[in-house]
Amino acid sequence: MPNTKTNRDGLLVTENVRIFLMKTDGNGPGAAGKESVMNLLGMRSLGKIKEKGEKIMFWIELVIMLLLIFWGVRKGGVFLTLAGAVGAFVFTFIFKSPMSDPPLTVLRIILAVVIAGGAMQAAGGIEYLVALAEKILRKHPRSITILAPTTSWLFVFCCGTGHILWSLLPIINEIAIENGVRPERPIAASVVSSQNAVCGTPLAAATAALVGFLEESGSVDMITVLMVVIPATLLGSLASGLVMMKRGKELADDPEFQRRVADGTLVLRGHKEEKVVDTSSFSKQSKISVIAFLVAMVAVVLLGVVKSLRPVLADGSTMGMTDIIQIFMLCAAAVICLVIDKKADAILEMPVLSPVCLRPSSVLACAGWSISSSARSPPS
Repeated sequence: MPNTKTNRDGLLVTENVRIFLMKTDGNGPGAAGKESVMNLLGMRSLGKIKEKGEKIMFWIELVIMLLLIFWGVRKGGVFLTLAGAVGAFVFTFIFKSPMSDPPLTVLRIILAVVIAGGAMQAAGGIEYLVALAEKILRKHPRSITILAPTTSWLFVFCCGTGHILWSLLPIINEIAIENGVRPERPIAASVVSSQNAVCGTPLAAATAALVGFLEESGSVDMITVLMVVIPATLLGSLASGLVMMKRGKELADDPEFQRRVADGTLVLRGHKEEKVVDTSSFSKQSKISVIAFLVAMVAVVLLGVVKSLRPVLADGSTMGMTDIIQIFMLCAAAVICLVIDKKADAILEMPVLSPVCLRPSSVLACAGWSISSSARSPPS
C-alpha cells in the first residue's frame, strides 16, 4: 500500500502526489499543482459515481425487461409483440437508450429453416419422423420418462426447429397414461430437451450466430462449438428425464386422475390393445423429403468444420455460416418441392409455418427489449 498523508487543506493524497505538490516555487503546495490534483481526485470521484449509476440503471432496465416478458407471456399470443412495443417506448422515451438494429440475420435463418421444415411437412416427412419416434417410444413404454426427452432432442436436433415437438406431445401423453406413468414427467422433460436441442443443432440461428462471432475473434470454429454443445445439451436432456422420474404422485395414487377415469373423462385403452406403428405405409416422397433435409444439415456441418470447402467470393471474403445455412435450407426446400405432388404454395399452408407468421414482427418489436445493450454493458 502506498504511504498516504493529509495535506494542510485536508486532502488525502499519496506520497507521490504530496511530492508533486511540494515541487513548486518553494512556498508550499503550488496553486497550479494543487488545483490539478483536486481536479484529478474530483474526476475520479465523478467516474466512480457514474460507474455506480450505470450499474444501477443496468439492473433497473433488466428488471423492467423481465417484467415485460413475463407480462407478455402471461397474456399470451400476439400480446407478446405488443409488450415489446411498450418496452421500446419505455427504453427510448424514459431511459433515452438508442434503438438497436433488428436481428435480420437471425430472422433469415429462422425463416429458411422453417420453410424447409414446411416443405418437408407438405411432403409428409414430419409425419414420417413422428411415426418413427412413436415406434421407438412404444417399444419401451415403461422408460418413456427417459426415452421421450432423448427422442425429442434427437428429432429437434435433426430438424433444426422445435415445432416438431408439437406433434410428439400427444403421442407421449397417450403412451404415458396407457402405461401408468404420470404424463407431466415425460412431457416436461421433452419440452426442456427440445429447447436444449435448439441450442445444440447447427441449423439453429443461435448456433450460427455464436459460431460466426467466435470465428471472427479467431478463437474457435464450428467443430469446437459442436463438441461442447452437443454432449452438454444431450446430457442435460437425460438429466431432465432423471429429475422427473419421481415427480408428483403415481397415477394409481392420484385421486383426481382416478376420478376422471371413473366418470369416463379419461378412457384407458390398456396393454391388450397396444398400437402397432407401421412406417412402411408412408409414401416415397415423404422419405425423400427427410433425406433431402438431413443431407442439407450434414452439408452445413461439413462446411462449418472444413473451412477450405467454403467458397471464396469475388471480393476475397469467405462465405459465412449464416449465409450457408440459408442457402442449403432453401435448396433442400426446392428439392422437396420438385418431388411432392402438390403446388409449392402448399408449403405456406403448413402448420409448422403458422407460428412463424408473427415471429418477424415479434422480433422487430421485441428488439426494443435489448436496446439497453447498445448503451450499457452488464456490470463486471
